[in-house]
Amino acid sequence: MFFGISAEPAEMLEEIGMEPSISWRAQKLHEVSLKFVSLFPPYIYLAISISVLLILIYQGWRNSAHMILIQLAGLSYAASYFVVGISCDFRYTYFAILVSLFGLARVTIRSICDEKQKLARCLGQGKKTALRFNRSLQHHS
Repeated sequence: MFFGISAEPAEMLEEIGMEPSISWRAQKLHEVSLKFVSLFPPYIYLAISISVLLILIYQGWRNSAHMILIQLAGLSYAASYFVVGISCDFRYTYFAILVSLFGLARVTIRSICDEKQKLARCLGQGKKTALRFNRSLQHHS
């Protein structure tokens, strides 16, 4: 990765009268990109995809067969570049990243919905118990 004015091709810089250099802004941009941008390593998303895959299998593969197949497609796509890839580049994993984030959203939404259903069931049972208790009090008085 290069920040600044490159000397390639040399004839072009000579024609316009410029010299190769790196400005202070380009250096700051480079420092920020190295420090704070940690979203670009593909292994993060591959780990997310494997985690989502394991969670979906654990939750019951019959309920999530379509999502499991999508996760496997993303992982196999990324794995194919591991074997025959020309270079290690982020752009080769776009599909795998999209699939992993889609799967993460699916697992998260399902988890939230399951918790809300459990809460609704508990509240519903609580109301039924309270009604039974009130009826028993009325019946005994």
